Amino acid sequence: MDAGKSSNVAFWEVSLNVKGEAKLTYGANPSTAEVTMYATDWCPFCVRAEKLLVSKGANIKKINVDEQPDRRAEMVEITGRRTVPQIFIGNRHVGGHDDLVSLDRDGDLDALLKNIS
Repeated sequence: MDAGKSSNVAFWEVSLNVKGEAKLTYGANPSTAEVTMYATDWCPFCVRAEKLLVSKGANIKKINVDEQPDRRAEMVEITGRRTVPQIFIGNRHVGGHDDLVSLDRDGDLDALLKNIS
């Protein structure tokens, strides 16, 4: 890696100064869109979707609909779907886990994460 450049892995950022000294900071990846995910803690598809998004360096705002039942009603009203996860990248509803995986398989997920703010 070149001096002065940074590498993002999930939410950790490693920066090297000109002397080659590393600085590790925790925070959102500024080069990716904000992702909102309606989810539950026990849903295996939610866990898989979150892992995929984290592997892409996404900043995820997770809304637990079991802990916040009014947010589940909000999710259904906005998406017309009752199942979790329901994922938004920026303001775009991309759907659930299978939709997210399909976007990734087609090569569209990375571009979507980078192009929407």
